[in-house]
Amino acid sequence: MKGNSILRIVVGVYLIYLGYQLVRDVLAGEPGAKIGFALAGGAFILLGLFLVVLTLKQGADQSKLDKEAEEQDEATETENPVIEEAATEEAPAVEEAADETEEVEEKEE
Repeated sequence: MKGNSILRIVVGVYLIYLGYQLVRDVLAGEPGAKIGFALAGGAFILLGLFLVVLTLKQGADQSKLDKEAEEQDEATETENPVIEEAATEEAPAVEEAADETEEVEEKEE
């Protein structure tokens, strides 16, 4: 999970907490607590729940996509052994060319 997702979850949980505190004060009959605070608290709770659920759902979807991409990459690697063989055959040639370049550079010095 990315840092952005973690931050959204923390903010969502905090909104739920704030909403709960507002609703609790109204229900407990605290002086100065009005019905508007209860409505705002309910809105905070709903917003916080929405934020947490949406973030967790997006994280699960992204995890599923990552897993599918990884499986597809593995399937592609097993389907194309010719490409892998060509890559291993080119590796010695590249190393030889690098060695020759180093030798020419040393002679020039």
